[in-house]
Amino acid sequence: MLNQERPGFTDTIAAASRLAELLADRDILLVVDDVWDATHLKPFLQNGKRCARLVTTRNEDVLPANVQSQIVDAMLSDQAVQLLGAGVEGAGQPSNERALRLLSARLGEWPLLLKLANGSLRERVRKNQSASDALTYVNEALDECGLTIFDARDAQDRSQAVAKTLSVSFQLLTEDEYTRYTELAIFPEDIVIPLATLQKLWGVTGGLGKIKTEKLCEAFFRLSLVLSFDPTTHTIRLHDVIRSYLQQEMGVALPALHAHLLDAYALTRWADLPGDEPYLWDHLAEHLVAAGRLAELVAAVKDLRYLANKTLARTAYAAEADLAFAEQRVPSDVPLRLLKRNFANMGHLLNNWRTYHLLAAVLYSRLVHLQELSELCQAFEQDIPRPYLASWHPLPDLPDPALIRTLDWHTSSVMGCAIGPAGDIIVSASDDGTLKVWDARTGEGQRTLRGHIDEVNGCAISQAGDFIVSASDDGTLKVWDTSTGEERLTLSGHTGVVSGCAISPAGDSIVSSSYDQTLKVWNTRTGEERLTLSGHIGGVNGCAISPSGGTIVSASDDGTLKMWDADSGEEQRTLSGHTGGVSGCAISPSGDTIVSASYDLTLKVWDADSGEERRTLSGHTGEVFGCAISALGDFIVSASNDWKLKMWNADTGEEQRTLRGHTDRVFGYAISPKGDYIVSTSRDQTLKVWDARTGEEQLTLRGHTDTVEGCAISPRATTSCRPPLTTRLRCGMHIRGRNGARCADICIGCEGVRSARQETSSHRPRMTERSKCGMRAREHV
Repeated sequence: MLNQERPGFTDTIAAASRLAELLADRDILLVVDDVWDATHLKPFLQNGKRCARLVTTRNEDVLPANVQSQIVDAMLSDQAVQLLGAGVEGAGQPSNERALRLLSARLGEWPLLLKLANGSLRERVRKNQSASDALTYVNEALDECGLTIFDARDAQDRSQAVAKTLSVSFQLLTEDEYTRYTELAIFPEDIVIPLATLQKLWGVTGGLGKIKTEKLCEAFFRLSLVLSFDPTTHTIRLHDVIRSYLQQEMGVALPALHAHLLDAYALTRWADLPGDEPYLWDHLAEHLVAAGRLAELVAAVKDLRYLANKTLARTAYAAEADLAFAEQRVPSDVPLRLLKRNFANMGHLLNNWRTYHLLAAVLYSRLVHLQELSELCQAFEQDIPRPYLASWHPLPDLPDPALIRTLDWHTSSVMGCAIGPAGDIIVSASDDGTLKVWDARTGEGQRTLRGHIDEVNGCAISQAGDFIVSASDDGTLKVWDTSTGEERLTLSGHTGVVSGCAISPAGDSIVSSSYDQTLKVWNTRTGEERLTLSGHIGGVNGCAISPSGGTIVSASDDGTLKMWDADSGEEQRTLSGHTGGVSGCAISPSGDTIVSASYDLTLKVWDADSGEERRTLSGHTGEVFGCAISALGDFIVSASNDWKLKMWNADTGEEQRTLRGHTDRVFGYAISPKGDYIVSTSRDQTLKVWDARTGEEQLTLRGHTDTVEGCAISPRATTSCRPPLTTRLRCGMHIRGRNGARCADICIGCEGVRSARQETSSHRPRMTERSKCGMRAREHV
């Protein structure tokens, strides 16, 4: 209604995010009626600062704090009588008023029953019966059905009252009309039903055409048997209570009714559904299962032409939802599981195409190399318009099997990421100056957080999942509301780039690290600076907080880690051993182990109590930019300049798996609370989601327009921070973007004069800068 586009959302989270975008800068009164659960109200409270919300509920606990509430009494007797007699000619005559009051009381003054009875009264009067006679008829019909005084608070009483009141309305229908009405039971709850879809069903079951279908729906609406009838949009909607009644009434006949609807389309392949089909693209899977045609559903979703056409008609996420729906019911189907995994892997690519010819060629080229799907691909070949390009060899950019999905939305490098405590959302931070919130299951973008005036280097999510903290090159941190995306606080105080951040387990404190060689501790509620931790002689690249909240660990360019008392800010211990700058650190869930990542190509594992080095992890062929420990403490993840992530056994230090798929250096990582998936960030401007158990790629998150260099993990697991803004030349010298100099010409004896662009303290030197001799400087991060 707000943008005149038909949405293709597969879940409420993505829909709520789009609604929030459409409400921005609009003057709208949004009425959210009959709310029973706070989670149902939540999507409608996001964004729209100029919108007014009117919420009606019978449960005051669902309302947000600080709202203006108005207690509305139950419907008064006079109001109930007015509703019952609305539109009934002659109902207002004094002789009929008493009869209306008695009937209203008999119906418990329940609006649904009053509307049903009102429909019967209006229909009788429309057929030239007097109001008095119509009232007599309705009362006698209720007597015949056995409706007596009932308790509206009792669910069983209400259900029986609905059934008996409906039976009065049904007496005004012919047998055929009643049969058509009961067939509405097959449609899902809370949706509008297109008349075109009804015509297909009723054409098979009752021989109805377009005009008769519309007239019958209009008759149902006059009797209040449908909640709405819109001749403009050609849709109806059924009341949920009545739908439940109809489903109970139809019982074992429901599968046959679902089959009638499906057969009405007369298609041999569901891939042949028209692109403008208004209903079945969204609900085919449900109807096939309800009709007992599970094998037909599996065949449909394994038909690559169906997936291609559904992607064009809706989105790749909607097609993937059908695959997931089928896989849940047939988990033993290996090709189906493989197809679902690989389709999710390429969803970000498929959404970019607008013609079947191009989309089909891309889908084919990325599946044809899989032996298990060869039969599906051979069948699909006949459906691809000629000419088309096919790869002779597997495509060179096919990801590692560990990759689950690619998330594509940022317009620059993705600097960091964090996973919500429930594992349901991913937050990413980017050089494009924004943070983005993603659905961890589908990979769909939910919202963009804007407010920083420079690159965002890292982020963290509170253990309760209610707020996000971001760290930026603009020298500030910002606190955001997770649900609405609104900015709560800006924390100012650092005199240099803020490289990373962490949130205490209790959620009451935020710790930040900066290239000004300090860490700061902030009050989460007020934004007040509590402590400044000084002691490093190089920029601080990252920080972590112990699970108890009593200890802070920092990683610095000076080659050391430091442990600090979180309450007093006193330095407890310095951990030395790396031969290069320390880029990041993490603390195990038990708090007894610290892991550090370094530009010396190694990770080190430390005893948190004694500060002694336990072991060194070697295997990367490039600088290691960060590390994380799983929530169970059983494995470590590291990210490197060699474009790979590695998984290590936390007890033995043995390398378990190498994750390949990024096309540039990997800067950040995060592990889900359950340890079942890993998120990585890269200079290739994407995030990738990996299955931690199998190593399969699940998602690729795209959309940043610059490097993604770091990430953070929710406090339930560990927190890791980003590497410094440092460029290393071939001679091993470093130039740092911290002192405000615009340019630096560096003489490197044997290799001649090089020039490397050195930007202000709020920017990062670029990898693409050429020296005067034509050689490139090698950027350290």
